[in-house]
Amino acid sequence: MEYNNTVETVNDLLAKNEEWILRYKNYSTKIIDNQQKYIEGRRKFRVRSPLFLYTSINNLLKKNSLKYDLRFSGQSVATIQVKNNDVFITTDKKANSNENCFDVNTDIISGEVYWNSNNANKFRKSFKNCINKKPRSNEHRIESYLLSEFKKNVR
Repeated sequence: MEYNNTVETVNDLLAKNEEWILRYKNYSTKIIDNQQKYIEGRRKFRVRSPLFLYTSINNLLKKNSLKYDLRFSGQSVATIQVKNNDVFITTDKKANSNENCFDVNTDIISGEVYWNSNNANKFRKSFKNCINKKPRSNEHRIESYLLSEFKKNVR
């Protein structure tokens, strides 16, 4: 019962808040404007399990950038960027956690490399062969599992 009261209270407060309404209307307009660009960019590369692709609202709001987040066990392990017709992958600021959490050496990706390069393929394969899976946060793993379940077709 408390849950319902909380939801109703928050809903009433948000519905009356003009700033909130305008902010999220602006977000939705920008996301819809960029939607086709992200769909077309996504067609330029393929991500296979156990890696998963995420897109944050922050990235969807940016007009001049196509960035995707590559995750393993729910944890961000690399960034994929589409520039013109080329696809790049980078592990900027993620190399240490990739090694500490998954024993995956990401030195093979130094800076930005082409998605289809030998080094990028080795990088992706190292996660497929990963035995040591201990993400920084158990929440990442659970979120990833839930999103995978939501994505499934129900028959």
